[in-house]
Amino acid sequence: MDSGPRYSKQRGDVTLEYAGRRVTVHTHAKFELLISLGDMDLEDSFHVILSADMTRLAVGDLLNALFPENDAEPFVAEGRLDIKANPDLPEMYAELHEIFEQWRRGDCTLRFFANRGPEVDLYQPVSDHLSLRRSVERDIASSPVFDLVIEQTHDVLSRFEDWGGARGALLAWLRATTLIYFMDKHGFQLRVDTTDELDRRLLPLAEGLASRELLTLSGEPGVYEVGVAGRAYLGDMIAETESYIGQFDAFHDVAYDLDAGTVDFGTGRGEDLRVRVYEAEGIDPIRAVFLLRLYDSSLDEHSDSWRELIHAEEFFNGLLRPVLDSPMVNAELMESIIESGYAQREEMAEADQERAAQSDTLRRIQES
Repeated sequence: MDSGPRYSKQRGDVTLEYAGRRVTVHTHAKFELLISLGDMDLEDSFHVILSADMTRLAVGDLLNALFPENDAEPFVAEGRLDIKANPDLPEMYAELHEIFEQWRRGDCTLRFFANRGPEVDLYQPVSDHLSLRRSVERDIASSPVFDLVIEQTHDVLSRFEDWGGARGALLAWLRATTLIYFMDKHGFQLRVDTTDELDRRLLPLAEGLASRELLTLSGEPGVYEVGVAGRAYLGDMIAETESYIGQFDAFHDVAYDLDAGTVDFGTGRGEDLRVRVYEAEGIDPIRAVFLLRLYDSSLDEHSDSWRELIHAEEFFNGLLRPVLDSPMVNAELMESIIESGYAQREEMAEADQERAAQSDTLRRIQES
């Protein structure tokens, strides 16, 4: 394991200096736990004060105590969080809890690092990875800090394999669709005799599309273009995507209260449950998410680098992240949410029809 620091974050004018085992923790004292994600600033990190005896726990045991499985009582209740200092702490705690739930389900992988220190193994005691606050002038007398950085990765392609899918076939479809997208929308031209290395690596994809008559060759020495069948193929994907939007867009923002038994849509404070609805309705969530990414022009952000990124699995894992990074809802509640969403859609459709009829009536009156 690499012992060098992967992260060197600082908070204000105070440096958290990694001390490892060189910190003496008194049994009657406290220590502070900081948790940040990846390159997140320390100012935005989750923090809580804990008793010193918990530094003797293994890191994994501490995290399991703080973020237990959903059917267990959380160790960190809101009363332990200093919401006066940071009112967002309960929300941050809920987000971290969801990350650990995803990890337990196998929907993501996590790596753990001590800020300014090495990668952390979950079996190691917390006391092996403590830090101290230091200013430019002197040490600051305060409790030690367990300054933990978590890297989260959503590997959709691997999960697809776990579900029994063929990784190679999925990647071939994702790459071919990306190529034809940039050729159609951005006018990208690919010459058969290209000497550009990035373009040469695209030729096998183009040849596969041409074998299905989605691309055609024109001119001399030959330039690939989107053919008639290719445009029909793109048109079918657009129609499919718009059907998903029409049916399921309401589930983009769902606020539900288990105790009150209420479900509200479009409040601006709800959760995106579209992936869960796709699954419940028998729709392939990977296909649906990718088509929506095409439709909302997410790929356009990579218009300068897509020819290289198209070969990187990480690129597609990033685009497909919502497939795994989605809240879990129990089946009974999910059924109720879906019923409520469909009922609201019908009500809105009826209201639209009524408004259209009223508008038509008004127009006829004005014309008479």
